[in-house]
Amino acid sequence: MSDCELVLCSGALHLEDDFKALGFNVHASGMNYDGKRFFPNADFYTRLENVGKMEKKRVCVVQSGGCSYSSEKETYHVSDRFFEVLQVIDVLTSPLEVEKKGEEFHRKALGTPSEIAIVYTYLPFSKQDHSYMTGEANSAKLAIETPLTLGAAKVVVVDPHIPLEYKWTQELLSSGKYEMLTIMPQLIERTKELYDLKDPLVLSPPGKKKYKESEIIDMKKKRLDSYTVMFEGTMDVKGRQIILADDLVLSGSTLIRTREKLLEMGAEEVVCCVPHTLPLQEGEGKLETLLEKLDGKLVVSDTVATDVFAKSKNVVKVAGLIGEWLKG
Repeated sequence: MSDCELVLCSGALHLEDDFKALGFNVHASGMNYDGKRFFPNADFYTRLENVGKMEKKRVCVVQSGGCSYSSEKETYHVSDRFFEVLQVIDVLTSPLEVEKKGEEFHRKALGTPSEIAIVYTYLPFSKQDHSYMTGEANSAKLAIETPLTLGAAKVVVVDPHIPLEYKWTQELLSSGKYEMLTIMPQLIERTKELYDLKDPLVLSPPGKKKYKESEIIDMKKKRLDSYTVMFEGTMDVKGRQIILADDLVLSGSTLIRTREKLLEMGAEEVVCCVPHTLPLQEGEGKLETLLEKLDGKLVVSDTVATDVFAKSKNVVKVAGLIGEWLKG
């Protein structure tokens, strides 16, 4: 049994059984009087009933920063997932035992955890990682820095979308309070096994050199619209088996177009792998279309909950990666 208590926020509840199987004590937020996480005015509700059991223990808060998946009972926005993390930190750093006697409430301070770590399986606001125009907010930076100011000792992110060369990213990494994990090596190995790929060429977009396994050959980025980036270039792929690796999928247009181009150039096989598959506010229809147009040849992780990939054999479970980090 691990000595670390896990608190799963709303976006990470789909990982509960996996973490329990790894031997972790798992806690989740309770519901309000109406059995919901939102009050009628949209205020977000958080309660850790077992907070008293976390005194002097290491606590890891796990959250996925995506919006709701199709069958989720309530509608969550990314800002809700982020605010939930802040509420959980507040509960852990200022825990109170509340007892009602008649019409009076008696509150007693409880002991706090020895350490609090935040793990984002997918970083909230990942698309807002820099100011590209005057006056823009760097919300991804806020998602990492704010928990640290409220009492978290460390923030860990699985395969962040943020380019490593950003100054603010380098400063956070050098502080020791921010750490990155990658599930890409496992995705690549699973892709090789599932599709019996021998010595495949692994291609990934420019700026993704954090993936050691990726061999980038003259690929250039061309943005077509808000959903689509096309990767172009001259490379000899005739007769080659290719793994096309990207860090996240919104609509999948980028993977579809690039895969089609590689096949036109003579590639024998092109299989895609992506850590983060993101439901959109309008639902998961684009993910369903993506799978169809890729002929099902897509290997993903479950960093973000979806209905489309919930029972797929092509899913690498992120709980194992996080569990190894916690035990190490």
